[in-house]
Amino acid sequence: MADRIKVLVVIGQLEIGGTERQLLDVSREIDSDDIEIIVYALRGDGSLAGSFLAAGIRVIHPHHHSRRWLGLLRTAVHLIRTFRSERPQIAHFFLPEAYVLGGLCSLLAPPCVRIMSRRSLNYYQRRWLGIRAIERILHRRMDGILANSQAVLSDLQNEGVPDHISGVVRNGVSAPPNIADSRLAALRAELKLNPTGIVLIVVANLIPYKGHSDVLDALVRARDRLGEAWTLLLVGADHGVEAELKQRAKDSGIYGNIRWLGRQSDV
Repeated sequence: MADRIKVLVVIGQLEIGGTERQLLDVSREIDSDDIEIIVYALRGDGSLAGSFLAAGIRVIHPHHHSRRWLGLLRTAVHLIRTFRSERPQIAHFFLPEAYVLGGLCSLLAPPCVRIMSRRSLNYYQRRWLGIRAIERILHRRMDGILANSQAVLSDLQNEGVPDHISGVVRNGVSAPPNIADSRLAALRAELKLNPTGIVLIVVANLIPYKGHSDVLDALVRARDRLGEAWTLLLVGADHGVEAELKQRAKDSGIYGNIRWLGRQSDV
């Protein structure tokens, strides 16, 4: 195992989210005899840390982190020390916070291959002063820049990312090949669903840009064709819009067809 490639993945946190789950699923499938994955979480270990550890993936995080300047400086020092002690051949930055802080820290660390993965449109650049300029500087220092959709890649190209270092790697979903009818019936009974009705599911934290309101609007338009027995399952933590969505569903007359399941770890 002395010749294993060491990859340091830098991410904001390890709470339940799409990027975090995707990282966990992919990391589990990588042959640990050839590649060692180490995850550095800027804001502590989070609820998924145990799953990474159970998969044999080391998790490193600073003892204290804050988004105030002093806290960011402490985290930066800790991350630079981690780069120098671990000496990864590859550093992979997921999401804007990790890209900006981790990317800058990597410039002060021993040389390595640098990769950035962006998994959303660049609306966040409007909220964070100066981040667009910092990212454009970092883009020029990356060896590879990945997007999870063509729309995200278009954003990156508009920011000056050249074609020869960029590409699209779409999200993957691991699903059991076969689910017994008895298991499906048990799940319907557990969730108190109509035994034969249409079941729809959205797995995404309740954040405005995730598009839950669009789903509700579409269901209102399609209500007559769906009949009365359909159910929408919403899986995801509330980030401040659940009450508004519930009121919208009540006003539209579809509230009774929706199950608000909150955060789930067994999706």
